[in-house]
Amino acid sequence: MIPSLYSQRTNDLMAFWGGLTAGVLDSVDAVIAFGLKGMNPIQVLQYIASGALGSEAFKGGLATAALGAALHFFIAFVVAAVYYTASRKLTALYREPTIWVRFLAQPSTFS
Repeated sequence: MIPSLYSQRTNDLMAFWGGLTAGVLDSVDAVIAFGLKGMNPIQVLQYIASGALGSEAFKGGLATAALGAALHFFIAFVVAAVYYTASRKLTALYREPTIWVRFLAQPSTFS
């Protein structure tokens, strides 16, 4: 186990900034990737909300787009917090983060 060098508040901030960064970068990637397929940013966010609401999400306008954004960032924050917490116990995640991030991100890559 890696000893904690930071306070709990700093740890929480690291997970927060990790989630925010991942959420923004993934959003930009999704808007570009789906934009190339003819979708606008609102439709991309509605597509995310459709995971919870089904096809009705595309009829909800900005409300379902906002839900999609909230869900997207919620997932990003949870993943960042889980990764950070796991990295406290699994030293490989801490010592070589770029290898593991690339490995873990593969299943979500757009095709």
